[in-house]
Amino acid sequence: GWTARAPRRVHMVRQDRSAYPWASSGLRAASTGGSNFSLLVRDNFMPPVQTVNAVTLRPATMSDADLLLVWRNDPETRANSWNTHAVTKEAHEQWLRRAVETPGVHGKYVFIAEADGQPVGTGRLEWTPGVHGIEVSLMVAPEHRRRGYGTAILCALRTEVAQRGWARARLVAAIKPGNVASIGTFIKAGFTPQRLEMYG
Repeated sequence: GWTARAPRRVHMVRQDRSAYPWASSGLRAASTGGSNFSLLVRDNFMPPVQTVNAVTLRPATMSDADLLLVWRNDPETRANSWNTHAVTKEAHEQWLRRAVETPGVHGKYVFIAEADGQPVGTGRLEWTPGVHGIEVSLMVAPEHRRRGYGTAILCALRTEVAQRGWARARLVAAIKPGNVASIGTFIKAGFTPQRLEMYG
């Protein structure tokens, strides 16, 4: 369920090898197999984190498809994604359409983060069976990186979780070990490193 607490130490593997950075892992609990990743967890009832920038979230729509595709195929984003290949327009629109036309049906909620009315990134909440929590991920637009928006998006996602009545749910994230900037962003937002898997 959404409110179950994650075990202290857990082996995780990736099910969904999606090309999308916000679908970072498709995790499930398992004892063998998988790929390298950093697992970070946090309890959503921890005190709020102060951020320099403030963002608002709105549900993504198909009108955001082109912008999201540009962000997704940015070289830095691809390098930090589990699938480093460029995503085709057809595959991207198919993925987004499922998410926006039936939000929550597939366990996904995709948002556009805006600051002063301008899009600065995207965030995602997803319930994945076996994770014992809500998987959270984000992407900051290339032109807005290293300005504190990543932390702001994470805090906004936390608020979104609380507003949906999931305030006691544990949030989890999976990030490549080499993605130091992203790991640092999650730690600033109150996430706690849980375990670093190095196998597969």
